[in-house]
Amino acid sequence: MSTLWVQKGLTARGKVIWGPKDHPGLTDEWLVYRVHGACGKRPFYVGSTSDLPRRIGEHARRKDWWHEAKKIYVDYYPDRVAAEFKEGAAIRRYRPHYNIQANKPIPMIDKWTVEEAKRGWPPAITAIKWLFEQPPELRTANLGSLTPADFPNIDWS
Repeated sequence: MSTLWVQKGLTARGKVIWGPKDHPGLTDEWLVYRVHGACGKRPFYVGSTSDLPRRIGEHARRKDWWHEAKKIYVDYYPDRVAAEFKEGAAIRRYRPHYNIQANKPIPMIDKWTVEEAKRGWPPAITAIKWLFEQPPELRTANLGSLTPADFPNIDWS
């Protein structure tokens, strides 16, 4: 279950103070945080850290987009490996606008590539396999209702 971090107030110099709404206190846990704007269901940034107040301060000082932050949802994990694994999964799932690694161009799969994959052309097979690893909305936008069963010559293991 995620903990909501909210804007708790302002410092004398007008900087926003962030803090957990319901979490009893910070510990040595690692966490994954998802930064949302005022109207966004999808986060515009996802990160992981063991010190969220420090990380928020870094973002506030260095990132032009930080002023858009209105809510931060936090999930706690027992160690760095688990947090970074979940961070990567969240970035692949949400493709946040300000995560640079999530904004690499996505190849569009055309009918020719689908036909070539069915014929066994290795580069087309690689593209199709990659696409089936992506979120469903991306798959559907490129492949419609095609499923792995439509590509019997591809080894899916």
